[in-house]
Amino acid sequence: EMEKIGRQIFSDNPSIYTARIIEVMNRQIDRMMPTASDEEKKSMFYRSIYDYWVYGASIVENFAYDFSNKTHDEKSAYLTMRSRFIFYNHLNDKQKANDLLGNKYNTYQFLKEYYHREMILIEDENDFDKFLKFVENHPVFVIKPLNFGIGLYVRKISVADYKNPRELFDEIITSINTIAEDKSRNNLLTVHGKVSMILEELIEQAPEMKILHPQSVNTLRIMTFRVNNQIKFYQPILRIGQGNNFVDNGGSGGLFAAVNLETGIVETDLFSEFENCLNPLEKHPDSGIKSIGFKIPNWHEALDLARVCAEKFDDDINAIAWDLALTSKGWCVVEANGYGGLGLHQISLKRGIKSDLENLVGWKLPNKFWWQ
Repeated sequence: EMEKIGRQIFSDNPSIYTARIIEVMNRQIDRMMPTASDEEKKSMFYRSIYDYWVYGASIVENFAYDFSNKTHDEKSAYLTMRSRFIFYNHLNDKQKANDLLGNKYNTYQFLKEYYHREMILIEDENDFDKFLKFVENHPVFVIKPLNFGIGLYVRKISVADYKNPRELFDEIITSINTIAEDKSRNNLLTVHGKVSMILEELIEQAPEMKILHPQSVNTLRIMTFRVNNQIKFYQPILRIGQGNNFVDNGGSGGLFAAVNLETGIVETDLFSEFENCLNPLEKHPDSGIKSIGFKIPNWHEALDLARVCAEKFDDDINAIAWDLALTSKGWCVVEANGYGGLGLHQISLKRGIKSDLENLVGWKLPNKFWWQ
């Protein structure tokens, strides 16, 4: 019946199910069901459409949350891609959240003292002098698109790998003009207009966190919610890179585990949003470190930083997802998100967290389909 309804929705909405969307969905199904028959993959395609319109679950979430093996009540317990936007829009003024948190550089300017590093914005040819001054001080740096998430296109760059700074600058300008048109990624993230790039000083993480995976900056995801003028926390997550990845984002292949809020001790095995989302790892595949029992250093200082930063915003922005890193000088802000994904929490806890967050903030989502 779900497949039948999904087929009908698909055939009734050709303007929604464009060639691009069909391609991305099929690519994800091929990735997650490599040995399935064509008929099984086709069935999943239509059932995922049903789950999208009934529960708001993206194709990635459909696999990550194992929706194929869950009941209606179990699926309804999840805050999916679509329902979480309704939840966040109740807590945050959409325009202010986009202006202050949707733009990474605006967030940096607002909270610069808590970043503990230099950051510049590159938009066009007029920024060459600013770029030149930056790379003189930071010949190795991190570059990331201004408005993209999940670690897309984030990389570490060394000026020494280029003939001269001008060659590198020209490459950055070229990437600004082409990234928005990239069709190779396995998601539907798009931008309107020109992409801008952020260049930022490297974070030198503390040895206690570096041992987890030296190639990446391993971070904490801490959710803060303002409730009755008090900052409350929800289920911290440890994020770790793997392989040669420089970033630790789950959407870019990183691993993650749930952390006890009171103690800062990791309580679950390591998950990813893809290959081992249902079969977690006891130890990190590269460093061999066991996740359960690992204690995050300077735990309460991390919570204090998230609290202090959250209090800087007025009551138009009440829900923020913080990414924090530990350096030899203490915890610093990596970035902040006004619409932070909740997949890491729900995968590592193996359940939906909608009721958790509704009870925490004292508000329940309307009992309607998300599109209503």
